[in-house]
Amino acid sequence: MALQFIDKADLKEGMYVHLNLSWFEHPFASAKFKITDAGMLAKVKALRKLRNAEWDPERSDVRETMAEDVVELSREDIDAMEAVEVAKVAARNQLKASRSRLNLAEKKVSELSQRVRDLMPNLISANEVALSAASTIANEVTEELTRDPNAVMQLINVPTGNDYFFSGHAINVTALSVMLARATDMDDEWVRDIGVGAFLHDLGIMRLPKQLSLKPNELSGPEQALYHEHVRKGAQMVEGTENASLIAINIIRYHHERCDGTGYPHKLMAADIPVEAKVVAIANRYDNLCNPRNGGTPLSPSAAVKQMFGKERAWFAPNLLDRFIRALGVYPPGSLVALSDDRTALVVEANPNAPLRPSVVVYDPTVERTQAVPIDLNEHHELTIARSFLLDELPKAITGYLVLSSQTSYFLTASVEEEILQAGMIVSQGFGQTKAAAKTALID
Repeated sequence: MALQFIDKADLKEGMYVHLNLSWFEHPFASAKFKITDAGMLAKVKALRKLRNAEWDPERSDVRETMAEDVVELSREDIDAMEAVEVAKVAARNQLKASRSRLNLAEKKVSELSQRVRDLMPNLISANEVALSAASTIANEVTEELTRDPNAVMQLINVPTGNDYFFSGHAINVTALSVMLARATDMDDEWVRDIGVGAFLHDLGIMRLPKQLSLKPNELSGPEQALYHEHVRKGAQMVEGTENASLIAINIIRYHHERCDGTGYPHKLMAADIPVEAKVVAIANRYDNLCNPRNGGTPLSPSAAVKQMFGKERAWFAPNLLDRFIRALGVYPPGSLVALSDDRTALVVEANPNAPLRPSVVVYDPTVERTQAVPIDLNEHHELTIARSFLLDELPKAITGYLVLSSQTSYFLTASVEEEILQAGMIVSQGFGQTKAAAKTALID
């Protein structure tokens, strides 16, 4: 049955209505909803910009409103509605600031990538000057680029081309490792050392034949064995230098070890793998899944989360992996999603305490994109994410409206799978650890 127009004075409890107002012109999470009680009905009728609405008889359960049920809005109700409007203005300004931070982060990534490419010829020799420059870049990623994790997450999937190992991949793994290290509540010096080790983790690849790292398909058995040598070569390159701490050396040497003993080069079990190497192992695997080398098929972040949390969970330290997903979110910033009310939205901020309920910006052609207001799904429990989209499933008008910057690569999946939901619910339980107990728990 088609929607029917109705004057707002004739609205009743139980009607499923379409308000035909911009999102910031009403206090509700969506412009489409059922009027569930007299209080909600009063708020709808009090909307100054609403003259008439549309309602859906098939989705309605109309109840006659008795005279004694009529609710007059109190001064407190009116003040609350006005407060919602103020909050929406603040949220809109916050989104504008996020756009600015993302653009700054893009410029910083571009600058760092060029500096890495310029550094590569000197870094092969692992001389002190080159390692000092590498440490400086790593510290800039640690101190500057990761100040806004949501902006960083929207840049992780930017293509890196043939400079994969020491431009995009090095920066991505450094940023992800630092974000995870900070989530463990360890001290700043440890986090900085994690950043340097993460930046240099694949240093040994520069001592391997170049065609090995640029091969457009999977490596053969002998090629794989040669590739495994990069961890030993990399550790040897920095041992005894002033710019690589023991933490950084451990990362280079052990970042391919797995907690179940199936890693390389020593097939160490969890108890024998340094915690710093466990941190970078997670970041490295995630970026390799999203940005594979050797012609592999890239996974969306949600698919990467599913694979790491499901098939590969035994490879990683459980507490670290849970923290990683908690910080990342099941729907990382940049994901295009469908909400339960059929609207399309862009995830702009992860929610560490509720990985399934991020903040989103909704596509609304009646509102200028610069005036869009983000919705925190953790504050609107009537809304959920129903699915994610592939880019080619949506018209350019929608993707153009939602994009926060000119270079952002969207993180897209085709559906919400059970493993993803399970991961989100498990990490939502929280940890409740003190800083004093954090390192002990991570090592276990």
